[in-house]
Amino acid sequence: MHGAGQFGVEGVSDLERASAFVAGYRSVHPLEPDVLVDAVRRLWWKWMTY
Repeated sequence: MHGAGQFGVEGVSDLERASAFVAGYRSVHPLEPDVLVDAVRRLWWKWMTY
């Protein structure tokens, strides 16, 4: 997967780090599954159209 910034280095996503971030965030602010699905789809499209 392509990625950048806080969850990846050199175009490779660190899925373990991203997963830990989401788990920590959800422990403070619950997110519905459909919100997470939407976020992943948006990010995927952003990567595909970069």
